[in-house]
Amino acid sequence: MEVPIDADMVVFKGSTREIGTPNEGGILKFKEFTATSLNEQTALNFVKNESGKKYIYEIHVPQGINIIPILQQGRFPNQSEILFSEEHTFVQGDEYPDPNDEGITRVPLMLIS
Repeated sequence: MEVPIDADMVVFKGSTREIGTPNEGGILKFKEFTATSLNEQTALNFVKNESGKKYIYEIHVPQGINIIPILQQGRFPNQSEILFSEEHTFVQGDEYPDPNDEGITRVPLMLIS
């Protein structure tokens, strides 16, 4: 069940693949339902021991947007997650290298609907 959030937040997704391709205007939709974490370290744990490309998606969620919270559940009981569907729309900012790990690319996203 989607609920509106009452304050701006940032959630994180660690991945070894691109989770979507933005169009020319930078608009992106995920290819599938995507779980994200409120804890940045959790996202980093998903990619830290992987080889090849590694991405950390920093998803900025503005107040009032409807989200699907998954709190203290899932495969990791101490992790609070936010689930995004293929219907959510994002604007992608410029990718940049992680300042603490050259092998990780940071990808800022802004949820717009």
